[in-house]
Order: sequence, then C-alpha cells, then structure tokens
Amino acid sequence: MNTATDIGTLISSSPAHYGGWPCIASCGFPVANLAVIMNEEHLTAEEIQSDLPHLTLAEVYAGIAYYLLNKDEIDADLALDAALFREEAAAAKASRAAL
Repeated sequence: MNTATDIGTLISSSPAHYGGWPCIASCGFPVANLAVIMNEEHLTAEEIQSDLPHLTLAEVYAGIAYYLLNKDEIDADLALDAALFREEAAAAKASRAAL
C-alpha cells in the first residue's frame, strides 16, 4: 500500500531563507518564482517541470496550488519587490550621474 504525502509538507517558509517567502521544501525554490514563470511565460506545470528538472511534477503543482490559494498576498509581495528594485536602480543611476 502506498503512503499518502501531506501536500503541506511540500511547501516551507523560513525567515532565514528568501526572507520567509514560501518555497518548495526539498530545494528552496521560491513559490513566487513559479508564479512569475506561470504568469509571464504561460507555461504549463509539465513545461515548468521540464525546464526545472530538480522539481518533481508534484512539487510544481503544490507550488502552483499554494500560489493560487495565496495569490493576492504573493502578487503584492512581488509588486513591492519590483518597486524596491526600481527605486534602488534609480538611486544607483543618480549616484553614478553625480560622479
């Protein structure tokens, strides 16, 4: 008889790893990265797994499910992260221009 896997064991989160962003537990791949791949590259779970062979198909689906269940929060975190990057890039550009 096969032993069932608790889907909750496939996703982990730790403040010491990626700032606490949820990740695939086996390797630390951020769920937010799966969201970006899925949303921007429009890949299926099978295509994502083919491109990221260190993830199992079950891990990809678990990451996608976690993202869909927490979409608003993850999308807001991604938007904030992008805004902070743009601010830092603009500040660095201004600093170089002042030299």
